[in-house]
Amino acid sequence: MDRVTDLASKNAAVIFTKSSCCMCHSIKALFYELGASPAIHEVDQDAELEWALKHLGCNPAIPAVFIGGIEFVSSFVGEVGDGNDIRFWIDKWVGEVRLCDRFPRLYHLDRSKECRVAEKGNWVDNTWCWEWDWVKNLRGRVCKDFEELQVLLQNVVIKLDCRDRWRWTLQENGDFTVRDLTKLVEEKTISVGSGGEATIWNKWVSKKVNIFVWRALKGRLPVRAELDKRRIDLDSLLCPSCGDMVESCSHCLVMCNFAMNVWEKVYSWWRIGVVNAFSIEELFTLTFLVIHLDCGNRVPFVRVRVGVGSHSRFCSNWSASGLFQVQGLIGGLGLLYKNMKASAVAFV
Repeated sequence: MDRVTDLASKNAAVIFTKSSCCMCHSIKALFYELGASPAIHEVDQDAELEWALKHLGCNPAIPAVFIGGIEFVSSFVGEVGDGNDIRFWIDKWVGEVRLCDRFPRLYHLDRSKECRVAEKGNWVDNTWCWEWDWVKNLRGRVCKDFEELQVLLQNVVIKLDCRDRWRWTLQENGDFTVRDLTKLVEEKTISVGSGGEATIWNKWVSKKVNIFVWRALKGRLPVRAELDKRRIDLDSLLCPSCGDMVESCSHCLVMCNFAMNVWEKVYSWWRIGVVNAFSIEELFTLTFLVIHLDCGNRVPFVRVRVGVGSHSRFCSNWSASGLFQVQGLIGGLGLLYKNMKASAVAFV
């Protein structure tokens, strides 16, 4: 178990998987879609590691997701109502640990290890009474464990008119939402303070273009090189446009002859000359160049933010401060945007 704890603490997000598990693949895909890069540990040939995950409280043991060193499933604590949803031994619902971990001897002696809380007793004269079914009579140290268990259960109240509830310990109010989980993943794995990179998000273009650029920077586009990494059988890895190189994100959007011709026309329209970029990252290092525009009169400067698109689509974001002199007219950003939009439509 110390080994699992050590591995889980080395990265903000850690996933223990098996190569043959479809659920593991789905969990990894979810994190990749969020832009996170979790550490992946496959336990196919490591039975000891899988055993440690089970004894640490991961149920099922695979896949096991750790966020900030905390196992995701074990972050939920049951609050008993009628007892029909909480498993007596396996779920965490009374005390700080699961009962099967706190009382392992009693757990192995119980005939119904997977039973619910409601199946561990009956109502007698409007009073809840616990019932036990052991494989043999209790004696020795097990009796002491049983006494401790009974003391622990004294304050448990079973309510017929209330269903069991799950409380998420990673949130102050205890309620689980996908939105809160997304924020937690971003804080632990994506935020700049956690070693991640700042996300370039441009409000001047549509969401689908922003998402496309973001996925391109993260290498999350379904190009042939990425599909091959995910063990998808393909007839060829070569670029379908040029047929010369492996189709990677950088080649598809930057280095392919088709893409280079598109960018050459874009640069010509922007009047900034040819820019030699050999990857998507290098292309974005040229994003914050200060250039001059010749619109009849000299404009002081305009910051150009390049956005990467597909072969037939591109986007650009122009930002500036103050007023601009465009073809002899004084206007603000709105006028500049209208002129740019008209030029873009004519260009396309």
